[in-house]
Amino acid sequence: MSDQEQPDSSPADTSTTEASRLRSRERAMRRAYKIIADPDRSFSQQIEELLQVVREAIGTDYATVSRVHQDADQYIFETVDVPDDVDLQSGFTVPLAELPNCAHVVETEQTLVLEDVEAEAPELADPTWGISCYLGAPVTVDGDIYGTFCFYGMEPRSEEFSDWDVTFVELLSNWVSSELDRQRQNDRLESFASLLAHELRNPLTIGQMYCNELPAETAPDAVDYITESFDRIEELIDILLVIARRTDVSIDREAVELADAATEAWATVATDEADLVVETDQVIEADPVHVQHFLDNLFSNAVEHGSSDVTIHVGDLPTGFYVADDGSGISEEKRGQVFQAGYTTEVNGTGLGLTFVAELANTYEWDWRLVESDDGGARFEFEGVQRVSEA
Repeated sequence: MSDQEQPDSSPADTSTTEASRLRSRERAMRRAYKIIADPDRSFSQQIEELLQVVREAIGTDYATVSRVHQDADQYIFETVDVPDDVDLQSGFTVPLAELPNCAHVVETEQTLVLEDVEAEAPELADPTWGISCYLGAPVTVDGDIYGTFCFYGMEPRSEEFSDWDVTFVELLSNWVSSELDRQRQNDRLESFASLLAHELRNPLTIGQMYCNELPAETAPDAVDYITESFDRIEELIDILLVIARRTDVSIDREAVELADAATEAWATVATDEADLVVETDQVIEADPVHVQHFLDNLFSNAVEHGSSDVTIHVGDLPTGFYVADDGSGISEEKRGQVFQAGYTTEVNGTGLGLTFVAELANTYEWDWRLVESDDGGARFEFEGVQRVSEA
């Protein structure tokens, strides 16, 4: 057989190439997951590293995440991963019309896939940048177009973008959209919490001033009750701000004896029939007000949703503690819902008690989960809790 008649590759070569491609894709997916799941990476670091992972996986020279200011017809490069000799940096802004491929994604809010722009869509060819191949997906926030998550090169591709390439890009553009959504919601929450705290502190301060002038000898119990109520409101305002500002909050930690905190919290919740059993002597690093409020909400939830004679146990875990009861429990399908703000089964409930529990645990970076207790009730477990001996 002549050289011209030789096949380009044998079945074994094809199989080896396909196996290598699959391994490469698997590595890319693992790297992307590791980046996304790492709580120590900032969002900007995650984006930078994801761009590199995807660019290398699908084989392009350029990768960018952009924001589009449609009113001003501007295309803002928020994060870039480009060759070292290319003068393109984050923050660089150009007219959107200079990048017809990205403009098309923004206008249609659909993924655009082109191996050869000039041949496949000459109307999208740009004389300024010279982009010749393009794979880009839209990024949306609150349902509105935000920008693009795109990958491109200055030469046409010799092979098509695969379905895997397109799916990989779309999955990660969806993740970017979700994270931007979450950040915007957190910003709104913090803004609302700050506004609410400001509006509440003014009448609270006035009330506390007048309370201090009340003649304690006339009705000492009433004065004590009003004073404690005002103090409680002030504590709740502080907790609200801690939760809303979780990412940059400074917590005044001190040694808190968990047993004492549980006893104090129980005093505000206890009923004649319910019982508390404390089986821990650990001392944790936290703000005592936070811990008492935290336990208060857990105890209140058990009393309100369990039986009238519920028994609650507070005990140790290897790196934390648990709060368990022998009440009616929480079904598995509802265990995710009960932490959502506003979710309640009580007519007069606020639906915020367990939301505060989850958010405070997240603020302290505790690992937590809700499972069934040994007695068939609810068991809230918290681990990764910093103890005094570990500080």
